Amino acid sequence: LEEHASSLYRFLVDSSVTATIQWDGPSSRAAYAEGLEKFEEETRAGLLHMFTILDPESGSPVGSIDIRPDVAKFRADIGLWIGKPHHGKGIGTRAVTEITAYGFEKLGLSKIEGHVFVG
Repeated sequence: LEEHASSLYRFLVDSSVTATIQWDGPSSRAAYAEGLEKFEEETRAGLLHMFTILDPESGSPVGSIDIRPDVAKFRADIGLWIGKPHHGKGIGTRAVTEITAYGFEKLGLSKIEGHVFVG
C-alpha cells in the first residue's frame, strides 16, 4: 500500500490528471496514503473494489480503477485515472475491459456505468 501510494502520488501532484476526474486530488502524499487505506477498508467490506493499474511492460503502478456496486448489487459505476505519461497506450482500455468482466463475472452485476470526462 505504501509503495503504491508513493508511486502514484507523483502522477497527481501538479498534474492535469485530476482535471478530468471527479476528484481534486490529495493535499499531500500522507493524505493520499491515508485515502488508500480507507479505500482498502471499503474494499474489504465489499462496498468498493479498487485496484492499482500496473504498466504491462514494467509492472510499476500507473493509475487506479475501482468499481462501486449499489446496495442491491444490481448495477455499479467505475472510476479510473492513469498518470499522464502513460496516456494513449491502451492501458485504460485494458483496465476497463478487465474490471467490467470482474463486475459481471465475479460480482454478478447486471449493469455497469462509467462517466467519461474529457479535458
